[in-house]
Amino acid sequence: YFGGSFGWILTFIKDRGIGGETTFWAQQSISTLINPPFAISLPIFLAGLYLFHRVLEQKDRVLPFIIPLTILWGTLIEFKAYAGVLVLLSLAVITLLNLVKRDLAFLKISIPTALLSVLVFLPNNLLGGSLLVFSPFWLIHSMIDFPDRLHVMRLSYSRIVNLQTNNWFKFLGVEFVSLLIFIVGNLGTRTLGLFGFKRLFANTFGLFILLFLIFSLTLPLLFIQKGANFNTIQFFYYFIFIFNFLVAYVLAQLFKKNIKAILIMVATVLLTLPTTYGTLKHYFPARPPSRVSRAELEGLNFLKRQPDGVVLSFYYDQYLKQRFLEPKPLLVYDSTAYVSALAAKSEYISDTVNLDILGIDYKGRLQLQKDVFAQKDPDLVKQLLKQANISYIYAPFLSNFHPNSEKYGLTSIFKNEDVEIYRVD
Repeated sequence: YFGGSFGWILTFIKDRGIGGETTFWAQQSISTLINPPFAISLPIFLAGLYLFHRVLEQKDRVLPFIIPLTILWGTLIEFKAYAGVLVLLSLAVITLLNLVKRDLAFLKISIPTALLSVLVFLPNNLLGGSLLVFSPFWLIHSMIDFPDRLHVMRLSYSRIVNLQTNNWFKFLGVEFVSLLIFIVGNLGTRTLGLFGFKRLFANTFGLFILLFLIFSLTLPLLFIQKGANFNTIQFFYYFIFIFNFLVAYVLAQLFKKNIKAILIMVATVLLTLPTTYGTLKHYFPARPPSRVSRAELEGLNFLKRQPDGVVLSFYYDQYLKQRFLEPKPLLVYDSTAYVSALAAKSEYISDTVNLDILGIDYKGRLQLQKDVFAQKDPDLVKQLLKQANISYIYAPFLSNFHPNSEKYGLTSIFKNEDVEIYRVD
């Protein structure tokens, strides 16, 4: 949990501060574990890994292990698609390697796991387009080039010049150095885990882990994600996670051989903590960045008690954000699904950040949202609300939405100083 990158060394040299968690792009454990889908995916993956190990050990009477293994790894893609893809690819390669040896045993695991993954993933993701775009080394280049990352212009210029002059030897040399910086910088003290790699060549289980590591490293280096280029870094989070176990194994072996190795263990822990400490301070600022007022929460609780129906809430306006100091109203902080979450109602459109990431076209819904809150022609608005099957309009006073209820076919059912809620008649 307390593992961190080497970003803190750079921030300490630069301004005598402790921080730099994402200097090399990847978030560390203290941040990734507040991502619920990622946090949930870890015990599911590990439970499946344990069962997979038992299957390899048992060889016969494996059905009691294969069934729960298939359920765990087959549904993993729905909790966290990145983890599911890594498991499926690793299983596929293991299966192919054994098919070459005319061993069909792994088909019992890979085929049902793949089928279940398709069944749980496709129904909820049919509207999304192709999310991955081939763009080799985008993460590496942006890490080197971006001012808010590592920003080593000498490497950046060297890469560009050598590419343009077709000096491939030097160009590849720069790329290799940049790759090493990316891996070592993100792993931090986990780099010691490299000394445990030979253990991965011992058996099929180790080979699966090795393949999992290879895919979790190469996929984010080769692809970017539509809507948020950097999002494929989440494949790499599993690379970092596995290295926690590898470095633990290496340190345990050192301790067994020489009691003096405890000094190495202490040094490893001490060099691991600074990044986590710097990030922890960021998560506990003097003032929170956003808020939901008591008055608005009262309105959301009222909406929660109403019959089920689709809610049309106000759209995110980035210019409103500039009018407020922290803590800013959550409405203006970012596009989120807070109305849906706190009122337990379906929203017609919200959280456009994730819609962009998933490649879902929401422009039509956004336009309807804006047309309604712009209080356009009453007959048009009534028609739009009916076609969209909208039951409620959630109108914070910031939206400046004060329609003639009778003309628009609305009934005000709640009102206080922060929000007014309308029922669509």
